Amino acid sequence: MKGGNSSNVKETSATKGDHQKYHNISTGGKTVYPTLRNTAITAEKNVDRSSKQKKVTVVGCSIVDFTVKVTQPHFKSNGASYAGHIHQSFGGVGRNLADGLSRLGTDTLFLSAVGDDSHRAAFEQHCKHMNLSGIARLPGHRTATYCAVLRDTGHLLFGVQDTNIASQITPQYISSFERQLANSDIVCMDGNITMETIKTLCDICRVNGVPVLFEPTDLLKATKPLQSSAHTAVTLTTPNFNELRAMAEFITGKQYTSIESADDCSCSEVIEESLRLLSPVSDLIPVTMVTLGRHGVLLCSRGDFTIGKGSCVQREGAATVRHYPALPVSDSAPIVSVSGAGDCMVSAFLTNHLEGFDLDTCMTSGLQAAHLSLMSNEAVPATMSRDVLRVESRKDSTEACIKGDSFDLEKMQTQITTCSPYTANPTLRNMVNKIVAGSDVNVHAVEAFGKTIIRDIIGNSVFAYKFTSKYRTKALGNDLAVKIASDRAFYPALLYQRFLVV
Repeated sequence: MKGGNSSNVKETSATKGDHQKYHNISTGGKTVYPTLRNTAITAEKNVDRSSKQKKVTVVGCSIVDFTVKVTQPHFKSNGASYAGHIHQSFGGVGRNLADGLSRLGTDTLFLSAVGDDSHRAAFEQHCKHMNLSGIARLPGHRTATYCAVLRDTGHLLFGVQDTNIASQITPQYISSFERQLANSDIVCMDGNITMETIKTLCDICRVNGVPVLFEPTDLLKATKPLQSSAHTAVTLTTPNFNELRAMAEFITGKQYTSIESADDCSCSEVIEESLRLLSPVSDLIPVTMVTLGRHGVLLCSRGDFTIGKGSCVQREGAATVRHYPALPVSDSAPIVSVSGAGDCMVSAFLTNHLEGFDLDTCMTSGLQAAHLSLMSNEAVPATMSRDVLRVESRKDSTEACIKGDSFDLEKMQTQITTCSPYTANPTLRNMVNKIVAGSDVNVHAVEAFGKTIIRDIIGNSVFAYKFTSKYRTKALGNDLAVKIASDRAFYPALLYQRFLVV
């Protein structure tokens, strides 16, 4: 799947037809496509992090997974037997989401059904860390099973499933948990449940102001909410490329056939086609997170990105599409299985978003979680935890800072010719355009500020330390930034802060 690390950003031009609505721009760490109408990027901060634990309800299938990985690179559908590995694990999109959220410390109720058969005890043992009070145990029914057939690379060829028990997650059963649903901060549902159950669930959430996340699960199930008024309650959907295409084709009645497989095309081709598909889908669902396999993730949203109970979600107006490239996969640690990677990403993304973190932090954590899943036979690895993802995200951030600082310092060394930026010289000049600094400039005070910061930070965590405005140095023209080249500016306080973190 799916992963995303910051890379150099490129501008691309709009294309003809539908894409005349798209105007692409660049921003640090990701590519941003304001789309559907001209728009500017808005701030993505939500600093009100409530100490109250957030509640999530997940409704969907519990599945016993069998993964068949063909270890031979070349094979045919000719009835022959091929060498491979067969592994049993536990999955189901709903179960994976509930598992991931629970491992990350989110208060999660899982509504599902299992049969009273040989799989039930193993399922309950494996999921003992989860809240299973919403699981219906049904005698005479088979626990859902799924068999995934993978290439030697770990990528999915096709799957076979027996999920008839999902029809037992009825509207009546869901209605018996109306109080818990009404008290949730968000409700997640997968495409395995029936259209009648989806409509009942969305009706309850609409009345109580609870946002709904729809995970399509499969391209044959991706259109279920679109076939009734249920989609008007859906705030966020998380399709892969093929599921997004199925949704767009259902809405428009058109066929989109330019790309058969996202992994077989270039990143620019996949993004271009995804923008076409997102146009009709985003008219009905305000936020769409599209997983693009090795090409990463696209996040399309309208207005300020805020999902939570009682939040006002824009369903009209401008939309912005952000591209987060995939984390690299090394030869020494190849992909084991793509199953569950998207669910882990969504779980980590939601956990961080509900806690009030900014959008990039949420995506970084989500993509790290997806990467952990890719390296594991388990859909949701037991190693996935809040601390692991925090450490991984911090490591990634620190490495990026070191690289950026090295580049900045190298540039500065070649630009400083007439004076030092750390001097009280009243004729302090801009290092590029030679503009003389005003009397209010105190860049020379950075050394004194630095000593004060070091004094205050002793004995405290560097990551918990907060810089205040009184420690901020001013650069030319009351602007924090000192321009050192046509494409780069130097921020004294931020650069000094980076040195402390590293």
